[in-house]
Amino acid sequence: MIVKSSVPLRVLIVDDNEADRVLYKRLLGRNTQYEFAFSDAEAGDGALEQMNEQLPDCVLLDYHLPDCYGLELVAFPAFAKYKVPVVMLTGLGSVAIARDAMNAGVHACLNKRNVTSDTLLSSIVDAISSSKLA
Repeated sequence: MIVKSSVPLRVLIVDDNEADRVLYKRLLGRNTQYEFAFSDAEAGDGALEQMNEQLPDCVLLDYHLPDCYGLELVAFPAFAKYKVPVVMLTGLGSVAIARDAMNAGVHACLNKRNVTSDTLLSSIVDAISSSKLA
């Protein structure tokens, strides 16, 4: 578990659905343990631009983006070089997608239909904690 800090956790949300990005911010805003600073991207190319500007502590990544699949982005050398922990979100809820995501180094794969404030927060905190131990 990461220790609460006066510095907000930087989370990059990569999702082409604006309503989903707003939902994730609202869900994370409900917690009383951590503060967050968010940046957004609607596609993989925007995610790379955001990461070049300010490296996030964690990336919330949609499985299906307009310009690529999230797993393709994770494997892309310009993304992978940052070694930022990734929490993938998918509306498909497929066991095969979750398995492929974990094999690709994604720290957690959540079904968008079942995501809650607690599951989102714990997935992000666990991902950041695990990456700091590695």
